[in-house]
Amino acid sequence: MRAVGADFTRLWYLWDGTEGNDPERSRRMTEMQIEKLGGLEVPLRFVMGNHDLDGTRDLPPGTMPVLTTYDAFRQVPGWRSIETQLDYYFTEIHGEFLVLVLSDHHLSTENRWFATQQQINNEFPEEYPHGLEAYQALRRQIADWSGQVQIAGHYALCGGARGTPPGGPLERLLPLPDPVKLVLHGHSHLGDWRRGKAKTFHRISTSCMPGKAFGDGEAETGRTWNLHHISTRSG
Repeated sequence: MRAVGADFTRLWYLWDGTEGNDPERSRRMTEMQIEKLGGLEVPLRFVMGNHDLDGTRDLPPGTMPVLTTYDAFRQVPGWRSIETQLDYYFTEIHGEFLVLVLSDHHLSTENRWFATQQQINNEFPEEYPHGLEAYQALRRQIADWSGQVQIAGHYALCGGARGTPPGGPLERLLPLPDPVKLVLHGHSHLGDWRRGKAKTFHRISTSCMPGKAFGDGEAETGRTWNLHHISTRSG
């Protein structure tokens, strides 16, 4: 980034940070990223991706989750993510902008449930603590913001490139309130630009959620949001 003269004041890293359940490989990948990204000396915000749970998803309930990269990144001064692995978002204010960082992946401290692929998995999904009321409160917070809102997360919302199917927890935020003007997501893989073509950067609509608004009970059919849903990862 410095080689091209870029002047960044903040980085949003929307992961996957690692892949696979080999502890040594995950450790090496984590150390490499901390060295390279830390050398930029700018604040970094990050969220877990689906592959960052590869070392945990097959562990039985009652086992301590293995979150190699998440745990290591949180120790770097100036880097921030969800405060605990139970949380599903955090916010920051930059001038008139409210930045909402969605952690699509979060899990219980004893691996009794974990959220990934827009589903609550493992043996005790009924213990998931963030009900509809919690998502409704977050949507109201977005709607009441007087400036613009930017959203960043690992997954695209329904309708975005490599977006998740409807029905998962994040769909409770749809349709997005008017203050939202930009949605950024990770999850993309090498080749998405070639395969996705125009769909890699495109507008999204409520066509995947006809007639249903989870946040406040207002049904809106056929509305198109004036925002871009952008993949931020190229490899």
